[in-house]
Amino acid sequence: MEDLVYYREGLPAGIIAPSTIFARDAGDTLINGPAGITCATVSTDEDFHNVLAKAGALIPGSAEEVETVVQMLKEPTTSRTVSYMLCSAKSCDAIIKDLKQLQELTVMIVGCGGIGSSICMLLAGAGVRNFYLVDSDIIEKSNLNRQFFWVLKDVGEKKIHTLKKALEARFENLNVRCFDQTMGIASLCEIAADGVNAVALTADNPSSLARDAWEIAEHCEVPVVSGGYMHHLCSLFRFIPGDCEAVRAASELIGKERWSSLPSAIMPSYGPMNLSLAADLSTSLISSVAIHTFGNPKTLVKRWDSRVVQCG
Repeated sequence: MEDLVYYREGLPAGIIAPSTIFARDAGDTLINGPAGITCATVSTDEDFHNVLAKAGALIPGSAEEVETVVQMLKEPTTSRTVSYMLCSAKSCDAIIKDLKQLQELTVMIVGCGGIGSSICMLLAGAGVRNFYLVDSDIIEKSNLNRQFFWVLKDVGEKKIHTLKKALEARFENLNVRCFDQTMGIASLCEIAADGVNAVALTADNPSSLARDAWEIAEHCEVPVVSGGYMHHLCSLFRFIPGDCEAVRAASELIGKERWSSLPSAIMPSYGPMNLSLAADLSTSLISSVAIHTFGNPKTLVKRWDSRVVQCG
């Protein structure tokens, strides 16, 4: 082993997960890797290999693949994302394929408020470079306490254009298209059919939009994540093409209900809740496309109380 590179018979044979830490205890070697802590008496190279593998700290690969991942870890724009992915990947090849997939991905962000704008930043930070932004709202003073990429001078400006500027001020080599419109499912399907590979939907007009986003997944054959909240209760949906039948049936049943709000209704929008949802939705979208690292995803419906700390 030489720093992060693991050798067998004198040739690079894998990467040591960069988050791995080591200790010695009464002659035993302790390794704290992504799969947990292992403790063993190491007397041969084979012992060391087995202990690393048991701790989930060894990600195998060819000499060429190992060198490629080493360069990714040296690159400031990819190093932390690659280190995170190495905690789950079973091979260097998986990391290489999935990072390329993220960089070539085109994601449509529908709704660029407190949740959507944060999703956009998180995805760009993870390596996504191509975005379609869909929103017709302007920035209001009431947005500033929970939407974190605008300042006072931006009040009155369009969210999509301000978000585009904020993205381009932070990240290089982006391709951002803006759609200054409020759209229903049919119109979103038309846009998504034009080269979109994944969708994140957080717009709340109409209120059923996030729930009905399964239609985009099925029609355009791309993964879709969506979410929002009612009162203090959060909802997250992940729709995978070909795996939406149960959601379709539930949506048709719920769709028969008709609700209305008070004339002066003010829907809650709370900064910590926005960021929590944005983090979960971003993670869900990334895992839906980085399948070599995280495995094949399934359609998911998740609900939780924002007032309760989520554990596990």
